[in-house]
Amino acid sequence: MTKKLYINITPFVKIHILFLPLIAASIFGNYHIMFLSAYTCAMLHELGHILAAHLSGVKISHIEILPFGICAKLKSEVIKNPSAEIAIAISGPLVNIALALVAFLFRSIISQNSFVYWEQLNLSLAAINLLPALPLDGGRIMRAYLTKKIGSIRAYNISVRFSYIPISLILGIAVYSLLTNSFNFSLILISAFLLGNLCLEQKNISKNVVSELLNYSTKLDKNTLNRSFVITAHQSTSARLILKQLSYDRYYIVCVVDDNLKVTKILTEGEILSALTQKSIRTTLGEI
Repeated sequence: MTKKLYINITPFVKIHILFLPLIAASIFGNYHIMFLSAYTCAMLHELGHILAAHLSGVKISHIEILPFGICAKLKSEVIKNPSAEIAIAISGPLVNIALALVAFLFRSIISQNSFVYWEQLNLSLAAINLLPALPLDGGRIMRAYLTKKIGSIRAYNISVRFSYIPISLILGIAVYSLLTNSFNFSLILISAFLLGNLCLEQKNISKNVVSELLNYSTKLDKNTLNRSFVITAHQSTSARLILKQLSYDRYYIVCVVDDNLKVTKILTEGEILSALTQKSIRTTLGEI
């Protein structure tokens, strides 16, 4: 059903069918230049992401042109290197800031007010995308930073919950503008788009946990030395608590101790995850 909503322009570019009536509306409404300018800036924004992804060794699947913007889709759902994810996420807004600076310089030199729109447009795109809310770039930066500190699963949960704050703020401003007769349809669209995507991100939390359970072995690169993280836990500790520590960019080794703080066994992350899939979720480290 989802595939039917897109038209393949090239193997690398897909257009959502709802984008076509928007183009028609912009032509009949005589604002097609502003409309195409906005999508041009959005495309340059995504090209910044694509270039950063290429330099980071992350492969791009395709580009989707949507009714609310343009999105570059990764071949892999997860970027295992949080630093690379931060670099990729920040590159888009940096492109818009650079374009705004160029527009400002041209406006200052040539004294043409036509560059004001480009300046404001790019600054707006940069500001919106830097909001700390998933799935925006700011939200991905926040999640990647937290992943480095507390692991991917906990970072994902915290990022989703925190994202409701800026989105609720935007929705509140939109409702206020509606009540005060200063109707701002764009704010309503943005908040609805973000809220819908955030709900989708929240549904993916359980998928993220399952992904950790099934793909832990891919964390270790063959023929290379991999860094591991050692943690210590009492033998009565529930093995599921280890799930909260897991992250795509690290591999854990758990030292299990008894009441005398003597190490009774050493478990790898893979052994713990295998036990959780084969036994009860309440399995303790001592029972593995």
